[in-house]
Amino acid sequence: MTIAQSKVTAQGQISVPAEIRKKLGLGPGSVLEWDEKGGDIIVRKAGRYTSAEVHDVLFGAAHAPVADVDGRKGSGGTCASAMHAIDTNVLVRLLVRDDPRQIGIAEDFIEKGAWVSHIVLVETMWVLDAVYERTAEQIGGAVERLLAHAGLSLQDADVVAAALVQFRARPSLGFSDCLVLEIARKAGHLPLGTFDRQLGKVAGARRLA
Repeated sequence: MTIAQSKVTAQGQISVPAEIRKKLGLGPGSVLEWDEKGGDIIVRKAGRYTSAEVHDVLFGAAHAPVADVDGRKGSGGTCASAMHAIDTNVLVRLLVRDDPRQIGIAEDFIEKGAWVSHIVLVETMWVLDAVYERTAEQIGGAVERLLAHAGLSLQDADVVAAALVQFRARPSLGFSDCLVLEIARKAGHLPLGTFDRQLGKVAGARRLA
């Protein structure tokens, strides 16, 4: 069954329909992988980073006593129909990597691809900030690599990527505020009313006096 169509330009370029980007968790910078199987051409998301590599940007390679649990590179693609979802505690474990048994279980669960909701992503970034005291630069680096993770697909990756741009421009806002604003922007429900003085200065937000 055809779910979408794309037109090839004279330069051999195509646009990826929005519904396909959403299913595969594609955002700016995402890489597509083309494969042949049984006479069919298969297009899938090609991930570049493993969970251990996201860990490294957060804690540094020397901090990872069990990083080799994730020694394999992801197969590169996730099939939307076979994709599971994960909870915050699973994503935290994958990134913090302080329990070898749970890491192995989590890696097996996401091997065929796993979906990360906005709530799980925000809660995980809060844990990394409040509990593990990671810097804005480290958190931004983690989000950037999660957008190109070999096995994880973020909900509305384009929205997350836009929130990352806002967060890096104004790290004092916090990633969650930036994501809330970009979710509202994509939904077409601006301005975002807020009592936050800093957030109220961002385009699309309005400080309520």
